[in-house]
Amino acid sequence: MSRVLFITSKTCCPWAGESYRTRHTLEALVALGHEVDLLTIPAASPFRVQGVTTHLVPRLPFCKRLPEGASLRRGTLGMLMLFKAMFLARRARYDILHGVDDCGAVAWLVSVLTRRPFVYDIQGGGRSEAGAWFRQWTRKAAAFLGRLALRRADVIIGEHPDTAAELSQQGCGARVCVIPSLPALTGRVPAPVLNLARTRFRGIAARRDSGTAGMPCATVVTCVGGRDHFRGLTTFFNAVPYVLHENPDVRFVAVGGTAEEAGRMREALEQAEVAWAVTLTGRLSPEDLTALLMVSDILVAPCRTGEAVPMKVLDYLYMSKPIVVQNAGFSRTLFSSHNAMVVEAGHEALAQGILSLCRNPQLAELFAQKGHETLLVQHRTPEAFREALRQCYEYAVAN
Repeated sequence: MSRVLFITSKTCCPWAGESYRTRHTLEALVALGHEVDLLTIPAASPFRVQGVTTHLVPRLPFCKRLPEGASLRRGTLGMLMLFKAMFLARRARYDILHGVDDCGAVAWLVSVLTRRPFVYDIQGGGRSEAGAWFRQWTRKAAAFLGRLALRRADVIIGEHPDTAAELSQQGCGARVCVIPSLPALTGRVPAPVLNLARTRFRGIAARRDSGTAGMPCATVVTCVGGRDHFRGLTTFFNAVPYVLHENPDVRFVAVGGTAEEAGRMREALEQAEVAWAVTLTGRLSPEDLTALLMVSDILVAPCRTGEAVPMKVLDYLYMSKPIVVQNAGFSRTLFSSHNAMVVEAGHEALAQGILSLCRNPQLAELFAQKGHETLLVQHRTPEAFREALRQCYEYAVAN
């Protein structure tokens, strides 16, 4: 049995894709038979994975909420994690070190001192914006250490195929292992929670003309945004009036955003006279979100220009629901006319895609059946994830 020191500054957040990927990696390492020590920072919701021993650095003032990317506070915590990692490495002989994003440099320094192989796991951490001179200095220092760690890493793990091409320009392409991310939701929901979601989103559809409730709606269309914003949902909201003009029995559900943002959006929907057909849920627990996706008829993927696949879209596929997605960014690597309703950019095109699935339930069912098949083809299964991680570790130890 190999012993692994896993180092990350990512905290456990039910809305963050990196958080779920960390959990999947820890679970895979335990399933592969490794003895895992997790070194991380204090958090309100720490990772709890059976078989993983957690070690925390001391809690510092003003570090409860850390900014994305490099900062003085993250740098201070990084120094504490380095000292703590050295202490743990002196007490226990680790066979391999695993550093995530900014902690890749910590894993590299410990590996140099202990002469043990290390894995650099790139999960696409946040980037700092321009700011004061000290913020720019810390960003440059973190980037410099990150480049050194990349050059010395025995294996580099990325989640996107473009990672290998980008790192090849730095002479690191031969050591890159691409491991696609997995869906976050499991699909296991207690019956009371599922029944409550069915009653809330399907059984109380009010008609605009009568204002009465209790009539079951024909179709529930759901779109999931971010934890603190409706990122990518503007087109979704703009498509609502167009859909209702053709099919007034459709109901819309938007997940995410803060209370302030939801209030502003509610006012905009009322001005457009479509608020009666839209439910803004705010933040939902993973259990409640799973129940909502299960009772929905059509799922809409927010428009994103980046190449990274949002975790929520993988959850869509796992739930085996018909998906409407715009032809931009990540959608080109994951979707086609064979597994989703792919439409061009714009709210009118999005509305027509939703209406097409409403009019053609056979096509919607066909797209729904392609969900798990797409995940299998893309190697986004726990078995494939474990096998790829096993090969990475064997390669790191062998070299």
